[in-house]
Amino acid sequence: MSATGKHSLLYGGVIILLLIGIASFVAYRFSDSMQQEFDQTLSLQIRKQGLFEDQIRVLLNRYYILRDIVTVEDAFDKDDLIQRHRSLATEFYYLRLELEAMPLSARDKELLGLLIEQTRKAYPIQQDLVERSIEETKPSHYQEVLDNIQPVLDEIYVEVMLYRDEMQEITEREINQARELYKQGWVTILVSYVLVIFLGIIAAVWIILYRRKRQQELQWLAAHDSLTELSNRVAFERAVCQQINDALPYGVGSILYLDLDRFKYVNDSCGHAAGDELLVQVSNRLKSVVRHSDMLARIGGNEFGIMLSGCDIPEAMRIADKILSALSETDFVWDTKHFEVSTSIGIAALDTQVKDFKQVISQADAACYTAKDLGRNRIHIYSESDAESSRRATELERVNQIRYALENYGFCLYRQKIEPLNPDLPRHYEILLRLLDEDNSIITPDMFLPEAERYDLISKIDLWVVQQTLNYLKTNEADHDVYAMNLSGKTLNDQQCLNEIVTEIKKSNVRPNILCFEITETAAIRDLSNAGSFLDLLQDMGCLVALDDFGTGLSSFNYLKQLPVDYLKIDGSFIRDLKPESQDYAFVKAIHAVSQAMGIQTIAEWVETPMVLTYLKDLHIDFAQGYHIARPEPLIIVT
Repeated sequence: MSATGKHSLLYGGVIILLLIGIASFVAYRFSDSMQQEFDQTLSLQIRKQGLFEDQIRVLLNRYYILRDIVTVEDAFDKDDLIQRHRSLATEFYYLRLELEAMPLSARDKELLGLLIEQTRKAYPIQQDLVERSIEETKPSHYQEVLDNIQPVLDEIYVEVMLYRDEMQEITEREINQARELYKQGWVTILVSYVLVIFLGIIAAVWIILYRRKRQQELQWLAAHDSLTELSNRVAFERAVCQQINDALPYGVGSILYLDLDRFKYVNDSCGHAAGDELLVQVSNRLKSVVRHSDMLARIGGNEFGIMLSGCDIPEAMRIADKILSALSETDFVWDTKHFEVSTSIGIAALDTQVKDFKQVISQADAACYTAKDLGRNRIHIYSESDAESSRRATELERVNQIRYALENYGFCLYRQKIEPLNPDLPRHYEILLRLLDEDNSIITPDMFLPEAERYDLISKIDLWVVQQTLNYLKTNEADHDVYAMNLSGKTLNDQQCLNEIVTEIKKSNVRPNILCFEITETAAIRDLSNAGSFLDLLQDMGCLVALDDFGTGLSSFNYLKQLPVDYLKIDGSFIRDLKPESQDYAFVKAIHAVSQAMGIQTIAEWVETPMVLTYLKDLHIDFAQGYHIARPEPLIIVT
């Protein structure tokens, strides 16, 4: 069983145990409450019956004492009996009050009223007999009275006993009802308990099945492209690696790399919905061409990969030809616009010479780009002897490394101090980018930035650098230190990236006046209008602007008037071998003089010796940067 399945079972078991615990607790509280209610009902009925019995006992005792009063002759004994007869009346009164204070049913109250009525009927007769026994000394006389009223008293006695019997029946009936309710309550508890457990098991099973289904969906999504429902790049890489590890010793295969021609034109002219529909139609057409044993995947925006198992290059060529023919027959229509569908296909051998996925996909990708360069809608086979394909493969391998670094923090930042030569000026740092290789060795920018520029990844890199620098400054912001970041020429023409940079600055709450953006001289003059607009926006926000590598381009001071620049960074080629009475010295002196007149501060690059630093101070250059000042150091970013 997989770890996910075990986790789902454990999750379901915990839910069942939790429901059992809750059900047991509720059942215990309910049964305890039900037991208390039953005990109270039983105690109430017993007490009520007891009080009624006590009242009847008092009435009977009064009747018996009355007979003794009539028959006794001793005056003292008679007086004692009379006192007892009267005290029983008081006892009856208090018993009646206690009974009336209890919760009684309508019939209980009715019987109590009848009992009291009978006592009221007997009272004058008994009282008369007692008074005569006190006043007269002839027992025969009040014996005669007793004999005359005996039938009335017997009748009262019979009525009282009937009331007692009925009260006993009522009490027994109510106790039996309480017992029945008690039993029904327990039945309800047991049924509810079993029902809760049953529902808990059903819920747990449902959760287990739902989680398993959800996990399967997530696994499917992790391995498939949601738009075309083809395998994605991750699944394609996994399958190719499996083929390399297991199948290659016993056979060969081929990789087809497809890149749709003029796909960007469809997107730009009709929108992304049209592009998505084109991808779906192309996917369906490809499915009808490839074999069941082949693996078809969408591995990029408009790029597809096909792994042909057990298929040599000639057979791969035949399948690729079928694909070209099938797509050429596809007429894509969107809003009355017709588009021809074609693709460029690169083929690479999947044989024992292949070491890993990165190698073979770079080869196929390079062959595909060669096919595009040769005119599109054609097939090109990768060959080691093909210098262009080889160069392209190496280049694309680096591009894939850059893409991976952007997604997995494969870049790191350094900073290099820019020393103010005037003590009144703030200290500066330039942010420098490095790429980490697979063994964590450092790759310098000159080894990867050209590929990033060529494959339109440089704007993403610039944005990443800005984001990470702002993250660092959120917790390490000094009072006056200025941090400079480089922006490429392509970024200056990428309005979306520029908008995101502005948004990141505003969102970070970092003070804009410690942020400096460096652009090269050639990038600025290539598109003076766009560069000027963006730099104006940065300065309006409070940011600083530096023009980098000044002197390597046209070196025209005229366009400086059109650019909002705070610093000029004099290119290191003029600084490295600086000495008096040289052309470099005169050029640097002229740059500084013009900059000073325009209110622009100067920064000298490549300062590597104490002597050069001395000359720069003599020229009153504002800042110096180079290995003599400080070497780059890692920028520690706490996320």
